[in-house]
Parts: sequence; structure tokens; C-alpha cells
Amino acid sequence: MEQIFFKAFKYMAQNRKKTAWYLAMPAPLLAGMIACQAVAAVWVGLENRRLHDACLDMLSSGWQTVPNAVALPGLLTLSSDFNGGLFYTFTVGAGLAMLFFLSGRLLFFIAGTGRAPLTALVAAALALVVFINQAGFVLFPSLMVLLCCLAAILLAREQARRAQHTRPKLLAGLFVAPIIVLAASWAFVFSNSLFDHLRDDLLLKSRAGIFINDFYYSHTLSAANCFKSLKQKKIVPVFLEGLEQQDALRMERSLARYDWLSISQKNLAACVIQKDNEQVLMNKAGRAKVEADFQKFLFNPGEYLSLFSQKTDKHAPFRRLIYFCLLFGFPLALYTFFFSLVRGVSGIWAGLYGSWAIAALCCTAFGLAALWPMLAADSNYRQEEQSIQNLLESEEVSLRVAGLRRVFDQKQDLCRLAPNRGLERPMTLVEKRWLAMALAHAKCPQASKNLLALSGDEQPNVRSLAVYSLAMRGNSKALGRILEMIQNDKHWYAQEYAYNAARGLGWTNQRP
Repeated sequence: MEQIFFKAFKYMAQNRKKTAWYLAMPAPLLAGMIACQAVAAVWVGLENRRLHDACLDMLSSGWQTVPNAVALPGLLTLSSDFNGGLFYTFTVGAGLAMLFFLSGRLLFFIAGTGRAPLTALVAAALALVVFINQAGFVLFPSLMVLLCCLAAILLAREQARRAQHTRPKLLAGLFVAPIIVLAASWAFVFSNSLFDHLRDDLLLKSRAGIFINDFYYSHTLSAANCFKSLKQKKIVPVFLEGLEQQDALRMERSLARYDWLSISQKNLAACVIQKDNEQVLMNKAGRAKVEADFQKFLFNPGEYLSLFSQKTDKHAPFRRLIYFCLLFGFPLALYTFFFSLVRGVSGIWAGLYGSWAIAALCCTAFGLAALWPMLAADSNYRQEEQSIQNLLESEEVSLRVAGLRRVFDQKQDLCRLAPNRGLERPMTLVEKRWLAMALAHAKCPQASKNLLALSGDEQPNVRSLAVYSLAMRGNSKALGRILEMIQNDKHWYAQEYAYNAARGLGWTNQRP
């Protein structure tokens, strides 16, 4: 039997049409992503170490920091650098490599593989570099974009040289048609909360999805820290220079209300504040100065801090590029990899046209299958004929989640609608998340007890929303638990939510 199978496999392999060029189709895409990852890992690593040293300095002075002392050692690991870099690889890397891969494929097919089309594509890559530097020169994003685009362009050109001069239009149609179908289908769920629906209605319903979700929330904050403006950062280290002790203490307390915390090492500060007579001078590496009257600054520093953040924010164009690549580039890259994989495997026995058709059908089927849970969840949420009570008492998890979503969105009292609702019965991760949200508007003492219990959940997504709801309830008695999370929680994401919750309850970061 094994010999028969081997002979049959050998016969099909020898007599099928060779598709080596097609099997290598994503090579430019992969090359661009690898180039992006190499630069991104270095950038994240440098920023991680800078953040580690700054937080260590502030902790030694008595401030509370995010990330806290428990999480800081993780910033010094190579795995943290690599995993943080993956954020850029699957956004900027995937998006730009896909763009120049397809553009190169089209241009080299129309105009050949000579110098003119190559020059045009390189010029387009340089134009992108100019775009992300319009607010100021940014070294690592520039290297990331340039190397990613060049890798995709050069490999696309090499593929075009090895390919036949003509390609059947049917094959291009089989590749493009599923993209059109899926884009039209996914338009039904496109909204500002698209990423929330992807997480709740798709990822968190399987072990593989939960793993992806946990990985994302474990490493995204370190990557995002690289390109955030000072206004977007949770804590900003600031160095006070040349102030008398009394003025320095007053300045320190005033800045702490906005989470700008004094630091002892000037080279680790994001801002240096000096006093010249009755004027305050804010600068960063001697540039982007903001001047203000000393007394006005002490009374209301927020206006000047926002202005300084705006003047020192060089990554705003890069953030727009990341969002575009995340929204369009990553799905297209994922589609291309999957299409090529299915086509390569099926090409062993289905031949050229058959493998492309099979890949097109499989991509369409999987894309619609991934869309279905989101449409079903939205349909459950909009079941106006069912009361919230009926939804909450349903045996189906999806209907109970829809009920909790409606309780939160409509700011209903969950204790009145479901007085016996508690944490006794087993719940899925999505259900616990929405229970934590729904309890924000509950008006019974048990709600706070349930939220405190959820703040100790093993999942950081649940812990984060629990302290968020405690803050929404204005429950100042929970401040002790929230501060404990800031100091001891191992997850950076949960620490940040706890910090926000504490600030929402009126707490201010202070040194002993």
C-alpha cells in the first residue's frame, strides 16, 4: 500500500504543471516583513532599556510607575524586544511590503523589469520616508519603511525576471475576486469598535484566539511606547534644573497632578524644565522650547505641557501610517500567505488552474466563517423583541453576553434586572469581561464585591475592566485594592488600567 501511494504521489508530482514561481509568490512580502522586524526589534530594545532606567530612577525616589517594579525586569529581555517588534512587522511591515509587492508585480508586468519601473518604485518608497519625517526626523521609522519597501521591491523584480512574460488573466481574477467579496462582506461590521468586536466575538472564543489576544496585550504597550507623544504616555519623566528647593517642590507637586514626575538623571528625562528669573523654560535636548510665566505655569501647567508635547511629537505621521497598515495591509498580507499556502499544497494534485480555484474558494470560505460570529453577536445584541431580563437568563452564552452589553450601553441597573446574578456559575472570558462592564452602573453593594473579586481574575482583560468599573462607580473604598494592583500586578496592561482608575478616584502620585 505504501509503495502504491508513493508511486501515485510521484506520478502526480512529475506530471503536474510546475508552479515554482507561484509557490514563491509571498517571498517579497516575507522579505519586507523580515527587514521591518530587524529594525523594529532594535528600536523597541533601546526604548525598553531607556524606559527601564527611567522607571527605576523614579521608583527609587518614591514615585509609583507604570510599568511597576515587578514588570521592569521583563523590559531587559531579548524576547521582549523581539515580540514588541512583531507589532511593527505585522502592521507597517505587512502593509508596506504588501503594497510594494503588488505594485511591483503590476508595474514589472506592464513595463518590464528595467531601470525605469524600479526607479519609480524606489521613488515612491522615498516619498513615504519623506512623509513620516514631515514633523521631524525619525531614525528608526525611516529605516523600517525604507528597508521594508526596498526588500519587497527587489524580490518582486527578481520574481518578475524569472516568471513568464505573460500570465493568464484568469489567475489574477481568482486572486482578486475573494478580496472583493470579503471586503464587501466585512463592510457590514466595519465601525470604530471593529477591533473590539474582533477580540470579543472572534478571538476570545477559542484557545488559539485567546493566545493571540494575550500575546497582543502583553507586548503592544512596549512597542507603542516608542511612538507615543508625551501627552499619550501614562507617565512622563521630567528633570528640574536650576530651581531653588522651595520652587522645585512646588513645581514637582504641580507637575505630578498631570503625571509628569521628577527624575534625578537628566539624560533619562523627556523634558528639562529650567527657571530663568520669573520665566519657565521647557526644552528637550536644547530644542522645542516652551516659555511661560513661573506663577502661571504653577497654577495651570496643563496648557504648557500640551503645547510642549505637540512641539516634540515627531511620530504623528508614522502613527497614521501604522493605522492604515493595520486596517488594510495586515488583512491583505494574511490573505496572501493563506492563499499561497493552500495553492501550494493543492497544486501537488490539482494542477495550475485547479490550485488557484481551490485557494480562492478556501480563502472566501474562511473569511466568511470568521465573519459569522461577529454578525451573530451583533444580531443577538439587536434582538429588540427580547427583554434584557430574558437575554440575561438565557442558557446561551452569546445571548447572555448580548444582555450584558445592552445593560452597559443603556446604563441599566444590573442588580434590578438580574438580582441573583453573581459569580457562582462558570463563565466564559467574554462573559466575565462584559459582566465587569455591566456592574459599573449597578446600584447594590454586591456589585462592588463582585468587581473586587473580578479584579483578581487570572485574565488581565477582566482585571482591567473590573478596576475601570470600580472607578466609574466612584467607589473610593476600592482605592486600596487599585493601588495594590499598580504596585504588584505583573501585567503592564492591567497596571495602566489600575493607574487610570486610581486617578479617576482622585488619587495623585506623590513621593513619601
